Amino acid sequence: MSLSVIVPVFNEAATVGTVIERLLSLRPPAGPIHEIIVVNDSSTDETGEVLRSFAGQDGIVLITHPINRGKGAAVRSGIAAANGTHVLVQDADLEYDSSDITRLWEQALSGAAVVFGVRTPAGSLVHRAANRLLSLLTRFVTDLPVSDMETGYKLVRTDLLKRIDLHEDRFGIEPELTVKLARLIRREGLSYAEVPISYHPRTYAEGKKIGFRDGLRALWCLIRYRWRD
Repeated sequence: MSLSVIVPVFNEAATVGTVIERLLSLRPPAGPIHEIIVVNDSSTDETGEVLRSFAGQDGIVLITHPINRGKGAAVRSGIAAANGTHVLVQDADLEYDSSDITRLWEQALSGAAVVFGVRTPAGSLVHRAANRLLSLLTRFVTDLPVSDMETGYKLVRTDLLKRIDLHEDRFGIEPELTVKLARLIRREGLSYAEVPISYHPRTYAEGKKIGFRDGLRALWCLIRYRWRD
């Protein structure tokens, strides 16, 4: 068993290098990461220069989108390139602590096909309320005991991801992926698990990109993909 980590990145020159270094520390024998697939979604800052410093290193795959397409499109490109038995997406902004990956991996080793990292409540009151609402609706729509639908830490068997037809280009990838995974879990009797993870949200001034319209899109995606592919 091995893990492919996808790092979608758009204008994160200040943090993406640190993220990659921390992931490299989880390569064998210290951890389960087989490869780190970094997808540069046509960044306009110095992200490309930072990534070039990692070019050619063992275990790192660099993919570049010629035009900005969004996180969902970057995740799809990463899934297509993944060679590990499992996949996890790591944001490039340091909101997630990569040391928590080992906790999700332990559940995969125990047989869970899908593992969600549940974030410690953090961020503004509005963001926490929105996440609770979306997670509640997710449980209603999917009949899966999802505590944190919008979590970026979703560790999934690669063969399952490669069977799912994903469409969302932006942050709608999270609800779309959740709903379609829930369908497979129910249909095939797969094991689903959750583990608590740490979370350090940044502000919009610090570069946070998800916004109110993305929340509305998430609601729409939960409803749309419940009955449609």
